[in-house]
Amino acid sequence: MAKEPNIYSVKKINEYIQGLLSQEGIFQNVYIRGEIGTLREWNYGIIYFNLKEDDYIISCSYNPKFGKPLKEAIKDGMEVVVRGSIEGQPKKGTYQLKALEITKTDNIGQSQEELMKLKLELEELGMFDPQYKVPIPIDVKTVGVVTSETGAVINDIINVTKRRNPYTNIVLAPSTVSSNNAVPSIVSGIRRLEEYGVDVIIVGRGGGSKEDLWVYNNREVAEAVFNCRVPIISAVGHDIDYTILDLVADQRAATPSQAAEIAVFDLGERIGRINGYEQSLNSKMKSKIRIARTVLDSKRVQLEAKNPITRIEKSKDRMFLLNERLTKAMDKVLSRKRHELEIYIEKLKGLSPLDKLSQGYSYVSHDGKTLTSIENIKTGDSIEVYVKDGRVSATVNDKLSIDYK
Repeated sequence: MAKEPNIYSVKKINEYIQGLLSQEGIFQNVYIRGEIGTLREWNYGIIYFNLKEDDYIISCSYNPKFGKPLKEAIKDGMEVVVRGSIEGQPKKGTYQLKALEITKTDNIGQSQEELMKLKLELEELGMFDPQYKVPIPIDVKTVGVVTSETGAVINDIINVTKRRNPYTNIVLAPSTVSSNNAVPSIVSGIRRLEEYGVDVIIVGRGGGSKEDLWVYNNREVAEAVFNCRVPIISAVGHDIDYTILDLVADQRAATPSQAAEIAVFDLGERIGRINGYEQSLNSKMKSKIRIARTVLDSKRVQLEAKNPITRIEKSKDRMFLLNERLTKAMDKVLSRKRHELEIYIEKLKGLSPLDKLSQGYSYVSHDGKTLTSIENIKTGDSIEVYVKDGRVSATVNDKLSIDYK
């Protein structure tokens, strides 16, 4: 009959490991050499970092209250020798090197040295040159994303994209974002999205340690990004994190959410801007129409003023006015002349032969001419004598000159 195995609780096994670390003197005052990575400082000057060598790391912390003062500030990529004690954390199932003394060596960390060498090589090849950067299209319809299919990154990109423009398509090329398989996975994702025909590609992952982000400092990834015909936005880690991918990419975003904001235009803002343009255009068109109408009215007035029909009508009106004035003037003149005539008639009445005839006088003519002197007639001539009520024909028998003075 098989013997029942000893089954330990999580708490028991973690406490057992902690006891082993505490009992073994080798872990209480140990010197470890390695390269600093993922350095960050917290409150009260406590520093957390990793010591790494190749693919191996150990978590460390340094509290200035208990440790020896640092001779100089430590940085990522610096090679140091750390003296301290390795302690377990039973509740987390992890262990950590509590640093008491940190001494800088004269060497550059291996990974840092390799990174600097790779940067120099890629820079000499022109991969960082702005002239090769492809601008991000302003009307992106399809966004490709190279990241893990789980986690916050793809969700953040989806949320931002749908908020800015719900009509934008998102195509995910799932990839590993850390570990040894990450590089071929990322490279494959970029090439598949390029063949698919997306408008822009976002390569990204969330925050993490420098070791987690190290796959984005890879030559193969850099070459895939540089050779891609589709513009690429890098969105790796947080704003403080910088990788070779960021230098090669056509544009860098501090976070995946910012990458989505760069790639996808804001439909609401675009519509608002178009509406603003429409209002401005309508306003300007109305203004131009108003000015054109004013000019047209002015030209119409000028044209009407030069129109022969209009001029004839105005001439007719003026002629009628002048005719009316002339008629009134003529009536006035005739009235005055009639009055003067009446006066002259009254005056002539006293001189009229007819009036004289009615008073007993007569009128004598000879050969149709008034006879005014005996010198104009001789004996035997015929004469006409006009009296009040008729005419008398007579023959001159005798004539006698008389002086009535």
